[in-house]
Amino acid sequence: MSQPRRLADVDFAAVIAADPLLSKLAARAGDLPGRILLVGGAPRDLFLRRVPRDLDFILAAPLNAAERFLEDFRSGLEGRLLTFDRQGVRERRLVAGTQELDFVLVEPEGLEKEIRRRDFTLNALTVELPDGSLHDPCGGLADLGAGLLRQVTPIAFREDPLRTLRAVRLLAEGVAWRLEPGTRRQLERAAPGLAACAGERIAVEMDRLAASSHFAASLALMQRWGLLAAVAPEAAALTGVTQNEYHHLDCWRHTLAAVAHTDRLASLAAPLADEGVKPLTLPAGEDQLVLKYAVLCHDMGKPATRSTGSDGRVHFYEHEKVSVQRLCDMAARWHFSRRRTRRISDLVRHHLRPGALCPGATGKAMRRLIHAAGPDLDLLLLLSLADNDATRGIHHPARQADLEVFCRRLRLVAEKAGEELIAPRPLLNGHAIMRITGLAAGPRLGSVVSGLLRLQVEGEVTTRRQAETAVRRLAGLREEDDSRDPADA
Repeated sequence: MSQPRRLADVDFAAVIAADPLLSKLAARAGDLPGRILLVGGAPRDLFLRRVPRDLDFILAAPLNAAERFLEDFRSGLEGRLLTFDRQGVRERRLVAGTQELDFVLVEPEGLEKEIRRRDFTLNALTVELPDGSLHDPCGGLADLGAGLLRQVTPIAFREDPLRTLRAVRLLAEGVAWRLEPGTRRQLERAAPGLAACAGERIAVEMDRLAASSHFAASLALMQRWGLLAAVAPEAAALTGVTQNEYHHLDCWRHTLAAVAHTDRLASLAAPLADEGVKPLTLPAGEDQLVLKYAVLCHDMGKPATRSTGSDGRVHFYEHEKVSVQRLCDMAARWHFSRRRTRRISDLVRHHLRPGALCPGATGKAMRRLIHAAGPDLDLLLLLSLADNDATRGIHHPARQADLEVFCRRLRLVAEKAGEELIAPRPLLNGHAIMRITGLAAGPRLGSVVSGLLRLQVEGEVTTRRQAETAVRRLAGLREEDDSRDPADA
């Protein structure tokens, strides 16, 4: 059994006095004919010596009086008050500058019920304003000290299945170390209901998991408890799918190993450092989420594309294309933005190319890859490194060393070429190409346009005159035939 941990000795009155917003709220407490209680993650985090991320409150007072109190407080801060009423619960969010305070409004007689509506006992600790007195009606302090995650009531997960993902996050973040046995049984029973939760709410929780340095551990817990199958069946389907001699793990464990590399970004990115190239900025914020979701999704197409050749070897032909389809299904359910979905899709689509091109890629091939990756080249290289280092099959050390050298070469070429390679300016627009070739709008013209862009990317065409010659050749015209371009006379 784990040893109890030593919790901080928190002087909540001093905490309230030291915080500008909390002190202002506490100073106005006498204006409310009721009670103001700080609840949830803030008291818990302070006991753990962590900086609270969220400030959640319960206003236990006649509802009309609580509404007037919040409006007056908002006015004094010149903030905004947002309304979130759902399932009979009256919720308000006060936005003041960069800070947000969330309030639940209840009649005084409903206070105990509201506290017991919390998900876990360690989130049911309350601190009274203005005096800072602590209330622990559910035994949360003892559970926090023991690292135990226990639901407040046996129906906590049934009331809101999304709490199952919060349980995973709290465990992955070290807020707790283990689930109370009854809580685990209820979590596993509630897992299928997670699929019915709003996609936006699932995405918020998944983003918080992915933004942490414990995403792989979180995914492993989700798979073990049946949560992954509810929210991402495309990923759950990877479990037990065996691979070829280049891999030492099945598809799911390989994916977990690759995700674990992205949880240690500084270590993953270290091989990309080179004296001749500007230092790589470690992905953060949205870039980090895009990378981690790409790693999670990069092999989702393997179960559907697995085949065995006549020689007994296992193949996954074009699995990257199917992986993009599976990713788009998941992104649609979670209501990802179009931009996020496109960026992740592009990374998944191209994730095999760095490994396939190294070590002896031509300059043209390298330039094509840099153009295809665009501004997300560094993310693609990190994905490729994480993927390859999670294989550990035959030839692994040599393959990884070759890939690291190749990635540094790619970054050097990309830096020297600059934006002209990532987003080259057209040497000829569509109208000019139509004049030169006589082609009408349609697939054949599109083929000529894309062919000219490819030649620009490869460095074969760098001037307008070269471009004019190239489009004639691409359109099948004679080199000397310039009669179709009178404007060029």
